Amino acid sequence: MNELLLTHDERDRAGARLLALLDGYERGLPKADILPEPDREALASLLATPMPERGIGVDALFDSWEGTILPNSTAVAHPRFLAYVLGPPHGIAPYAEALAAAINQNCNF
Repeated sequence: MNELLLTHDERDRAGARLLALLDGYERGLPKADILPEPDREALASLLATPMPERGIGVDALFDSWEGTILPNSTAVAHPRFLAYVLGPPHGIAPYAEALAAAINQNCNF
């Protein structure tokens, strides 16, 4: 079996974790730090850790994202983030982005 394909249970878990992450992120934006103090040790560890030989699995991926990536990211969707003008990455946008990523179309004709 192709190791890059998720099982039915893994897809269910990934979908549930993604929805929970997007919902929690958007609901927490008003209270979030716009520019958090980065955990330099955690970020350096990500860069120093070699790529694994095998996949880390759905739960480890989301755990890493929620534990390291998200807390060290600028909250550009925060209502008080005014550094530059972009459409905010919340509401329907992350779902639309997921749909676009799922079909991965190449639009050069």
